[in-house]
Amino acid sequence: MKTKNAVRDRKKAAILIGLGAAACVVASLLLLGRKAQPGGPKPPWPLPELAAEGADGSAWRSDPGLQRPAALIYATHTCPHCKEELARWSKMLDEGVRANVWVISAATSKMDGMPWVPSALRAQTVADGDGSIAKSLSVRYVPATYWVDRADTVRLVRVGQSTRAQLFEAMDEVGMAR
Repeated sequence: MKTKNAVRDRKKAAILIGLGAAACVVASLLLLGRKAQPGGPKPPWPLPELAAEGADGSAWRSDPGLQRPAALIYATHTCPHCKEELARWSKMLDEGVRANVWVISAATSKMDGMPWVPSALRAQTVADGDGSIAKSLSVRYVPATYWVDRADTVRLVRVGQSTRAQLFEAMDEVGMAR
């Protein structure tokens, strides 16, 4: 009797471990810095006019344009992948990489003091208080990075975390000086 139960329990454990491993593989393929189309049109497409509140309470608008290549990172305070992506950017900026990076905080995120945003990025963090930016950019998953060139054209959209090499590749694609 004990032997049958032990065998059955081992089979169940093996099945659960297999399902867990399969879930990890699927999640990795879906979320780790792949070029993506998060529900909107496939790039390139013109950056829509975006409006938000800056970290200091001032109004922020993308119109008449960002005027230089930029990475717009849509993130939320509850997302560990977002925090890791922002930490990677912060480290690169601290190392002297020159980049025009804007963090767009999801409507549900806490802006009070923004402890979840690295200090190197806080000055360029804006709040999507009403969710209009998420709607305009068709954000479905975070982090979502929208790479915009000098002509305010979205050239690349990347969902999930990016490696340092992928960030430099995207910077080159939109003509961002580094």
